[in-house]
Amino acid sequence: MAAGDAAAPASGAWWPTAAQVAFAAATLGIFSILIGNELSIRCGRKRAVALLMSLSAATGAALGAFGHSYALAVLLALLHGPLMTRESASVTAGALGNADPSQRGATMALHSMLGFAGGVFGPFAFGAVLDAAGGSGAAGAWSAAFAMLAAVALLGPVALMMPRPDDLPGDAAHRAGRRGASPAHRGHQRAGGGAGDGR
Repeated sequence: MAAGDAAAPASGAWWPTAAQVAFAAATLGIFSILIGNELSIRCGRKRAVALLMSLSAATGAALGAFGHSYALAVLLALLHGPLMTRESASVTAGALGNADPSQRGATMALHSMLGFAGGVFGPFAFGAVLDAAGGSGAAGAWSAAFAMLAAVALLGPVALMMPRPDDLPGDAAHRAGRRGASPAHRGHQRAGGGAGDGR
């Protein structure tokens, strides 16, 4: 838990252990992936991904800043955990849908490599910041470490502004664009197929 040794369950009351909270957050994350992709389809992929990444950054930063209260740390962890994974399917579908059809295998390989690299180097960077800021016994160190994670998460919405990836067939924004297109253009889109389906 973010609060480290300072956070402890209230005396006489049952509270889940840190391990139980981590398990619950990870389990909720499985279902949140499906919810995130449905949100992308209904609200637009770029908008949904940017929103979910921003919420993940905000709850992560709050977990580090307010984790001195065990009850609050549990609540924030259960919010932050699912938000970390909720845009996963949306990002993967967007990457494949925007890739050249002849390069989709290479795109998926690179996408997976970058994702697992984050899983390897993220904990290392978190621990390095935690130690540099005073170690696990210092409340300010947890705030600094989670603030670093929040800053990295916010790179996602910024990155979406640079390549401006296309919406995928099935996304709400894509459907809205087709409604505004001419009948001839819609016929050309149907004849040419789509880059992929976000589902």
